[in-house]
Amino acid sequence: MTPLWGRLKSRKFLIAIAGVLIFVLSQFFGADFDIEATLALAGTIIAYITGEALVDNGRAKAEIAAEVEFWRGQRSSLEDQFFALKKKYEALTGEEAEAIDYSAADDGGGLPY
Repeated sequence: MTPLWGRLKSRKFLIAIAGVLIFVLSQFFGADFDIEATLALAGTIIAYITGEALVDNGRAKAEIAAEVEFWRGQRSSLEDQFFALKKKYEALTGEEAEAIDYSAADDGGGLPY
């Protein structure tokens, strides 16, 4: 979660506050907006906030996908190291390394976590 101060500085929040302030101050100082101008302002603000939310969502998905790929690479590297050590052990001892049944903890991709 984003801390409160970070949310108060977000572009979406600032645009929403600016829209409300424009409307309230214009009413306070006697500027009379007709309904079309009010709806156009509200529509523009809503469209901007929605667009920014979609961009933020896409950015978050990309960050998650990058992290998943990183950890998949780490897992692959660990599996390679495991099999290299197993091969070394078998070469040094002349006996087959004891098979360990990981099937209960395996998710289908190799080593358990």
